[in-house]
Amino acid sequence: MTAPSFSRRADLLQRLTGCLPSLPGFRALSLFGSLAEGRADGYSDIDLIVTTDDLAAARESLLGLLETVSPLESCWVMSLRPDEWNPTIVFAEESYYHKLDLGLVAAGAANPTIPPEQTTVLITGAAHCAPIRPCQHQVYMPPRGSVGHFFLGECLGGTRYLKARKRGQLFTCYRFVSAAADWCLRALYAAVTKQYSWHAKLATGEYLALDRLDGAARGQEILGALNYATPAHMDNAFCAIMRQLYDLCREIARDRGEPFSAHTFRRMLLFLHRELGVAPSEAGSAFTCLGAARKSEVNDGDVS
Repeated sequence: MTAPSFSRRADLLQRLTGCLPSLPGFRALSLFGSLAEGRADGYSDIDLIVTTDDLAAARESLLGLLETVSPLESCWVMSLRPDEWNPTIVFAEESYYHKLDLGLVAAGAANPTIPPEQTTVLITGAAHCAPIRPCQHQVYMPPRGSVGHFFLGECLGGTRYLKARKRGQLFTCYRFVSAAADWCLRALYAAVTKQYSWHAKLATGEYLALDRLDGAARGQEILGALNYATPAHMDNAFCAIMRQLYDLCREIARDRGEPFSAHTFRRMLLFLHRELGVAPSEAGSAFTCLGAARKSEVNDGDVS
């Protein structure tokens, strides 16, 4: 298992604090989470809040501005409320551990998701540069409700599993691996029934339908991975479940005619395997093409 670089994260944070005040309507930049609370370790990510007088323009400009800091790989957006926009950014040349969780918050927002008393203000005042024009960006940003959005969220959950594993938090690891198994069965149900929903895990009636409709082999492969007896078994199980989930989601995306960035997801799964020391052969037969280089592979169905 590799040890992430404190200095690289510090450098990334410095570059972010240098550029984000250029966003339209900028009023304040604040830090929250483990870095703000002084409990960060090498696996901690970066949590920032930008308060702006012009949320729409700041949102439109954000990804192009971040491209000037470091090339972007993916952006997963969680919509919490109309006066906030909450993207999770993965940088292509930084550690997956050091993703950016950003809140763009309208000035004067009532009851923001992260209360001000839980943040550390870094910069205040009007935008310190001339207004920027929206820039082009190259980032995989699947729309909410798509299978790509669902699976990208699960891959980000994989990084959270890694963090818990490296911190020795085995019950937290169980939380993530058991949830991944539940979502894998949700994806199997979607593939079998052609009923696509990513909002909740399977209900009792849906499990009964899956018992009637599944061809047995695929469901049994998922169930066969569920061995949590030791941390090493849990690692193998998590890798196997994520690889099966990848195969199911890619199949569903093809059936629905949706873009699905196989290249992005293979890189994320390769990182998971490498960090856990799990060889592809140890995690089941599915998804055998894990050796893709970072930017050299082109797959059918990929998007940039």
